[in-house]
Amino acid sequence: MLVALISRTVKHLLPVTLSFRLPAGYPSAAPPQFRLKCLWLTHDQLAHVRDTLLGMWAPQSPDVMLFRWATWLQDELVAFLGITWPLVLNTVVVGGVAAAGGDNDAANTASNAASSFTADGLLQLALDHDQAEQDRVFLETMCTCGVCFDDKIGALCFRFHRCGHQFCRDCLKGYFESQVRNLLV
Repeated sequence: MLVALISRTVKHLLPVTLSFRLPAGYPSAAPPQFRLKCLWLTHDQLAHVRDTLLGMWAPQSPDVMLFRWATWLQDELVAFLGITWPLVLNTVVVGGVAAAGGDNDAANTASNAASSFTADGLLQLALDHDQAEQDRVFLETMCTCGVCFDDKIGALCFRFHRCGHQFCRDCLKGYFESQVRNLLV
């Protein structure tokens, strides 16, 4: 059986989500109660990350644990898990949830069973997320119009997704009005 590989490049992976609750004894007597979720990591990988985060907490020297965890997730997670690029999605990828804290860790984790996705389904989620993040970044950054060469905030411009060309809305409006006026469309 031949398997066709589909290759796509994304700039923004689906997020690793850290949800938390601070118990009464935090930070000196108890770590934060938290849940990790990520669709492109397996449940086992998330459980390993959960255990590592819990291992960072020490009641003898409590510090700003959530900041430390968030920084570690952002800066070290990929290397810690030995993830290499390109990221290959298997036929079925099991995205997971891992929880810690609360009254019953096992029940908490079991009640948040992992979701199964086909590689195609996960790929589409990743591509949709990537496009939404690229659009958000575009709206917030400066761009140069390809017609008038003025620098304007992305919210005042339009970008063609396939080719990446970008123009300010004023120039596009003038262009389309000219096309209609001259009966070219």
